Amino acid sequence: MPSVHDYSTMEASCDAYLKQLSSGFSHLRKSGELCDTVLVTADRQLLAHSVVLAAASPVFRAAFQSCVADGCMSYRLQLDGLDGQLMEAILNCIYCGQEAPLMSLCSKLDAESVAEICEQLGVSWLINNKCSRYLVLLQ
Repeated sequence: MPSVHDYSTMEASCDAYLKQLSSGFSHLRKSGELCDTVLVTADRQLLAHSVVLAAASPVFRAAFQSCVADGCMSYRLQLDGLDGQLMEAILNCIYCGQEAPLMSLCSKLDAESVAEICEQLGVSWLINNKCSRYLVLLQ
């Protein structure tokens, strides 16, 4: 039977793995490497990876699956009316758990609106993790 020390070592190893993976995904997005998706907001065009978005959101997964059925190899999703700065903050949470930009926007925007947008994008889990502490404090 593994000891408590063994479990803490495994946990540290998993944390290091997740941190490296998250850092790698974030670097790829910020550098534009291997991006196959453009998210078009009201004021920005943001590059992303369909596989990361599909893993994070059933809404994105469904959008990509319908495009794949049509033979698409890259994606352009129009997110009408969505603020680019907010979508960038959501992407930062999805890719690497950066909560500061989202928390900052929650202080400027209506926290309930941010929660609704996350729900519509299929990333309501952001509201239930460390990215949402500020949402709870504002309500």
